[in-house]
Amino acid sequence: MRLLILAVGHGRGSHEGGLAEDYVERAQQMGKRLGIADVAIEEVPVSKAREVAKRKQEEAERLAARVPDAAQVICLDA
Repeated sequence: MRLLILAVGHGRGSHEGGLAEDYVERAQQMGKRLGIADVAIEEVPVSKAREVAKRKQEEAERLAARVPDAAQVICLDA
């Protein structure tokens, strides 16, 4: 099994990005015992659309395009 976290934003280089990378390392170590072969975080760019609805739509399309076939999806919103 592979755990892929897709996110919108500029996580790399930020405090939150550093925390996320730390959790990925921990999950990779613990996951091997649970049958998780890989844990990864991938980011899609933030939309530059002016309208909120358009921005959400563009970001949702970018995320959906990156979901592997036959994946089980869990969606979280902050």
